[in-house]
Amino acid sequence: MYKNYLKRFFDFVAAFLGLLLLSPVFMVVTIGLFFANNGKLNWSFSVGNQIL
Repeated sequence: MYKNYLKRFFDFVAAFLGLLLLSPVFMVVTIGLFFANNGKLNWSFSVGNQIL
């Protein structure tokens, strides 16, 4: 019974630490894209052939 709680706790901690460790990488990539596109970040989502 405690194995399920221990596994869930470990998964939560591992996911949190992964996000915490990768957040500087995400920030550097975002800043790099911002400057590579002359200050414009286009966020477009497409569903099928229609761009939202």
